[in-house]
Amino acid sequence: MPPRLARSAVVGRRCDLLRLAFAGAMAASLILGLAAVRRHDTADHRAWMIRAYAIGLAAGTQALTEGITTALLGPGELTGDLAKGAGWLINLAVAEYVIRRRRTP
Repeated sequence: MPPRLARSAVVGRRCDLLRLAFAGAMAASLILGLAAVRRHDTADHRAWMIRAYAIGLAAGTQALTEGITTALLGPGELTGDLAKGAGWLINLAVAEYVIRRRRTP
């Protein structure tokens, strides 16, 4: 049997579930973006690609949210998991703002 990888002290099962959910969301965004460009719908393609990029770029935001969360609440599995989730949500919120701002006539 291959050796088991040690889990980080600040990453829990919630983070694993968040990673799976956002990986699925990123894959769906890429597929929907590809489908949009095949339909020659550049506005939808751009929106889906912005969403996928926001999800992929969340690691940088997570460094910020984890630092703030740890400074305010202390280290821990729950705070680490919530901080990582906040990183993804912040990026998606900014992405949606950018998408909707561009579509406004």
